[in-house]
Amino acid sequence: LLEHRGCDFLIANRNIRDNNGNCKRKNTFIISNFNQVKAICNGQGRYDQTNGTTKSVAKFRIVRCDLKNNGARKPKCQYKGTLLTNRIVVVTCEGKLPVHYYEAQRGRQRTEV
Repeated sequence: LLEHRGCDFLIANRNIRDNNGNCKRKNTFIISNFNQVKAICNGQGRYDQTNGTTKSVAKFRIVRCDLKNNGARKPKCQYKGTLLTNRIVVVTCEGKLPVHYYEAQRGRQRTEV
């Protein structure tokens, strides 16, 4: 599973690092196909004028990868992955495409009366 051993591989394979070329402290992967994520910027999201982001209508599973060895430099980046479910994804859209992951929020549970 991605959350247990995939963070190290994916981050290394995609050459993800911070602006100084060091290990990035945190990275998040959305577990979905690209069309579902793209839909957030194409009518399946709610635009927030206060910060220019768009919140997904659909809920997603995400894996948050946190650096275990702070201050490490490539290639010694090691991550702890955490699976988060039922998350509203917040992104920045440009040209109807998600270009920046902003955050994930807990989806509200609905209870029927």
